[in-house]
Amino acid sequence: MSNNPRILIIEDEMINARFIEETITQHFDADVTICHTYDKAKTLLESTINPFDLHLVDVNLKHTKDGIDLMHEFEHLGPRIIFITAHSNTGLLLKAKSLNPLGYIIKPIDEVQLKVLIELYLESYASLNTHAEIKKLTPSEFKVCQKIAEGLASTHIADELSVS
Repeated sequence: MSNNPRILIIEDEMINARFIEETITQHFDADVTICHTYDKAKTLLESTINPFDLHLVDVNLKHTKDGIDLMHEFEHLGPRIIFITAHSNTGLLLKAKSLNPLGYIIKPIDEVQLKVLIELYLESYASLNTHAEIKKLTPSEFKVCQKIAEGLASTHIADELSVS
């Protein structure tokens, strides 16, 4: 198994999914997976033992629920998200902000903006992975550490992560 970051692209438009994948593979050492539908993405996320390190998620997935709803379902995994959408309305932005995404890209996708957002995340990912203590943490323990770093009190962390 590689130590490369695992990136999941959830995008129903094939041309955009391939553009994102090519941008990532041209500039970064990462393992990329693509899902083209809400249902396939949900099934993959439910069955994945090792969570993805980064999620690039289209907001509008031609489903009764959108990409933001999907990520809310997996909020317990502490997903690192960059949302991608053709819509820039305030309601969607507020809904997306509830998940504390790393970024929000408006289509058409700007390669430089995409690259910079991914690069900023991957730099922090690399620094986290250089510490042996962090590598020993389970995903749940890592999420608790993230919440502590965000300044949350233990009671808030317990509530957010549904732990006691």
